[in-house]
Amino acid sequence: MRRDERLPFSGVVQVSWQDAHGAQRFMRGTCLGISPSGMRAVLPEAIPLRTYVTLAADQTRLVTSASVRHVACVAPQKHLTGFEFSSRVDARYTRRP
Repeated sequence: MRRDERLPFSGVVQVSWQDAHGAQRFMRGTCLGISPSGMRAVLPEAIPLRTYVTLAADQTRLVTSASVRHVACVAPQKHLTGFEFSSRVDARYTRRP
């Protein structure tokens, strides 16, 4: 059950996190939807559940921290990933400028 309506949004999202060995990792993906409390994106590789990440979406100037809440492999190098933001984001970030 979703707290907020997720609105369709297509754009590039940059994800950064520390892996299990402490190395800094970076990845670019495609955002599919966004709400004040989370985001759904397609990424080229899976990030473990409950990993804390930093998300940046240039089109909206959104930069926030989040945790990975859902991962599903939908095709080779396509992982549908759900993120829950650490704190709610302003509604202006859920729309294109």
